[in-house]
Amino acid sequence: MQHYVIKTAAGEIVRIEQLTDPPDNLESGETVTLLPSDQTPAQVMRASRPLAQIKAERVRQIKTARDAAIYGTFVWDDSVFDADQVSQTRILGLKVASTNVNYAPIAWRLADNSWRQLSAADAGGVWDALQAHVSGHFHTFAAREAAIMIATSIAAVDAVTWA
Repeated sequence: MQHYVIKTAAGEIVRIEQLTDPPDNLESGETVTLLPSDQTPAQVMRASRPLAQIKAERVRQIKTARDAAIYGTFVWDDSVFDADQVSQTRILGLKVASTNVNYAPIAWRLADNSWRQLSAADAGGVWDALQAHVSGHFHTFAAREAAIMIATSIAAVDAVTWA
């Protein structure tokens, strides 16, 4: 069986079919070509889309990876803290509470479920580390997004990854 590419008169891919013989049920103006042996149907379909659409898809993928990194974990003073949305809110509360004159050190559960005592100074350090963690991921995202937007080929867009 072979893969056949069916295109409109304007050259847009309508569909790719896997058949023994070329299809004979074409609409007016459609043409048929054999799929190149070094390409998959998915590659051909993707390459037929406008570069702007491929860029937008890649930006969405990078944004998803950014969010996963932001809401993962971060390290402060050799301790790994959760950074999901609930944890970020709690860390903000910890930072605010630590400014109280009567603040007493509290036990904080870390990402590995162990505990750590946090003083007022520690609370400020954890907050600063969280802010640096989030900010760093946004800076990385901005650089990746810029690289995607100036890309002039699918290969250049594909070369931009989160890792």
